[in-house]
Amino acid sequence: MLRLYSAKFEYQEHQQAAYQPVNQSAPQAAPQQPLRSNRINIAQILKDFRNTIKAIATPREIEDQVNKYLETVNEQVHAARPQVNLIQSNLKIAASLLDRYISETLNKDSKVVQNWLDALFLQKIDYSYNENDINPSFLVKFPDENNAKPQESQPAEPEVQPEQNVQEQPVQESELEFPTVEEGIEIQPEELTLEEEFVQAQKTISQKPNITIVPQDTRLKSLFVEAKKHAFNNDPRKAMAMFKEAFSRASEINDNETQSRICLEIGKIYDDNDHYVQALNSYNQSLQYTTDVNVKSRAHFSMAQIYDDVNQTEPAMNHYMTSISYAGKSDDLIGQSDSLTRMANILTDKYDETAFEYYDTARKLIEQTADISMKGYVLSNTADACVQFRKNDKALKYYAEAVKNYEKTDSKEEIAQNYKSAAELMISFNSPNKARSLLKKALVNAVKTSNEDLISEINMLLSSVEG
Repeated sequence: MLRLYSAKFEYQEHQQAAYQPVNQSAPQAAPQQPLRSNRINIAQILKDFRNTIKAIATPREIEDQVNKYLETVNEQVHAARPQVNLIQSNLKIAASLLDRYISETLNKDSKVVQNWLDALFLQKIDYSYNENDINPSFLVKFPDENNAKPQESQPAEPEVQPEQNVQEQPVQESELEFPTVEEGIEIQPEELTLEEEFVQAQKTISQKPNITIVPQDTRLKSLFVEAKKHAFNNDPRKAMAMFKEAFSRASEINDNETQSRICLEIGKIYDDNDHYVQALNSYNQSLQYTTDVNVKSRAHFSMAQIYDDVNQTEPAMNHYMTSISYAGKSDDLIGQSDSLTRMANILTDKYDETAFEYYDTARKLIEQTADISMKGYVLSNTADACVQFRKNDKALKYYAEAVKNYEKTDSKEEIAQNYKSAAELMISFNSPNKARSLLKKALVNAVKTSNEDLISEINMLLSSVEG
């Protein structure tokens, strides 16, 4: 499927996890898990590129133009020392030619082939041609529309057991598939699946998918709503008791999706109360009951944050990537951008400049949405990374853009923080006047928040430049 990060690693989870009361023992360190392979041979990419040309019924003249660039790529990948920059630049031009044709065909701007290529460039590519080196995680499959998609098996109801250590479930990597298309588009049948996919891949999304549910069963609905009220009112014990009762009712009537969302809610309660092992168990258990990719994306994102917070970077990166995969299946560009930015932050902390590839992709994705706050978040984090890597001019540019976005949402604390960070850069440039101006703007916004530490930090910096 030519959708950015769409279902690279789709898996079935097998762990049965148990619920524990909020006041149980302190969190334990969860074991790390190995990252799944993100290595792909250039032969696989070229094969999928040529399959795409055929699948969208590319006109002969455009196909000839594309093949000229692919021929150059083909020469390089069979050379003793392939020139990576030359290969990438020719692939990008070829992708832009296909996207131009798609845009004209659909009368809608498309960069879906370029996005697919950008996603692959984030992986570990072996540029020495070997057509026998196949990574199943990145296969692009063009299925027969008559083939039915197998149904996911329903998990057994979990038992309430004593606390157990968190175990990461095994991964089953699946092939990427083009879904069947909806009726009503007057195009040749062989083009329908792919072109409908192009349209879906370019949807503009203004907010994250809403996974709030309203159970059809009256009693279950009442229990679920009551539990949510207790959670909202910061009464975790009552909320937990009501959610467990709701879980039992959902089990009675075989409402697996509600069971999954209850597990997600219980995981959040444990998470908020710093019981990480139980939270991870609950998030894992949520995955057992659902077929909803939005729920799966949310559960993996939540697990990634826990590992991120305790500085276990490998499982954090693993869960962020899996969250991105599921978010891609529902065109959740915001969720993808969020996870990509957090992955980039981890790489920045390791002083790994590949972080900027993730920041760049996150910015490209979020620009296709109307989420101004997330745009500010991505830009601000990119600016922080630029500071660490001494890209100071770029950092100032990104801080300024972040402020512009945060001003549209009246996010006073974020505005103040970005002005303060920009001012610190001006101090390092020995430009006290500019720093003072930025700090005064930061203070105006900071005093409208309840963040006393931020206000104090800004005042101290002001004193240092006014002295």
